[in-house]
Amino acid sequence: VFDENFQGVAISNLPLCWTKILRGPTLPPNANISTQFALLPSLTKAVLISNLETRSGDDVILVTPSLSTLYTGAYRLRFKAKGSDVGGALEFVTLPSNLPDAVYTSTGQTIIPATIATEYTIDFTGEYGENTFVGIRAASQYTYVELDNIVWEPIPICNDVKGLTLDETTQTTATVYWSAE
Repeated sequence: VFDENFQGVAISNLPLCWTKILRGPTLPPNANISTQFALLPSLTKAVLISNLETRSGDDVILVTPSLSTLYTGAYRLRFKAKGSDVGGALEFVTLPSNLPDAVYTSTGQTIIPATIATEYTIDFTGEYGENTFVGIRAASQYTYVELDNIVWEPIPICNDVKGLTLDETTQTTATVYWSAE
C-alpha cells in the first residue's frame, strides 16, 4: 500500500523507488516523466508525463515501486489526473522489473484524462504472473498529463462514498446522506 502526493519530491525528480522508462528508436528529446509544479487546482506538485512526438515502438512509462500484492488481484490504483488540450491516453501495464529493458504486459485498461482534475480508479483483478510493478504508459503520439495523489490500496468491499452531507442535526443525532460510486 502506498499514497504518493509528490509534495516532498524535488522538481524534476521522482519519489524514492519510483522510476521511469524512456526508450525507443524515435523517442524525441522532449519525452519525459518528472515532478513539476502542478496545474491541477489547489495542489503544489504532481508528476508530469509528457511526450509530444513519440512513434510506434517508443515507450514513456511511469513505474510504481514494487508491489508485493499485485498478484492477489484484489488491489486498485486510485489517482487524480488532468489532461491538456493535447490530450493523450494512458495505458495501465504490469512489468517484471523497473529496468529500462523490462517487457510490459497490458492490463487492457486505458483512460483519456479530462482537462479538469478528475479522480480515476483502475482495478487490478487479473492474473499478472511474476510481474510486481505497475506502469502508467503514455499510449498516444501526443500526451501531456499530470498525475497526483496516486494510491495503491485494497479494492474495498463496498462502493466508495461520495457527496457526504449532513442534514437534520440535533445535539445527539444527525441524518447522513451520500452517494456510492
